[in-house]
Amino acid sequence: MNDVERLLAIEAIKSLKGRYCRCVDTQDWDAWRECFVPEVLLIAHGFEQTIHSDGIEQVVDNCIRLLDGATTVHQVHNPEIAILSDTEATGIWALHDILKWPSPNMFGLTSLVGYGNYHEKYVKTAEGWRIRECIITRYYQEVKP
Repeated sequence: MNDVERLLAIEAIKSLKGRYCRCVDTQDWDAWRECFVPEVLLIAHGFEQTIHSDGIEQVVDNCIRLLDGATTVHQVHNPEIAILSDTEATGIWALHDILKWPSPNMFGLTSLVGYGNYHEKYVKTAEGWRIRECIITRYYQEVKP
């Protein structure tokens, strides 16, 4: 991969992450599903426990259950993207998210403001770059019951 191809891959991964955040916040689950490969692994540390989702169906189902009726804002910053090969990459993103529910969610919360990181692995498919693994770690969170 030459320098131009590497930069194009990095920009494609940035666009993928932007689409991920927009689709979560608009609850466009069909478009959000397209951000991942079918065998995706998503682990979210926070919410007073860890949520472990294995495979696209479980990832989407868990997210829908968690965010049902919620208003969310996900902002990611400062990407550290490493292109490992023509078809593999990793990324770390700084995370700030705000989640508000009209009534207590499945964990008894009405709001969460979190700060942390996404650690991700990407793979290039025939459809473009997709997320293969996503680990969300919140280093600080403010929660309200």
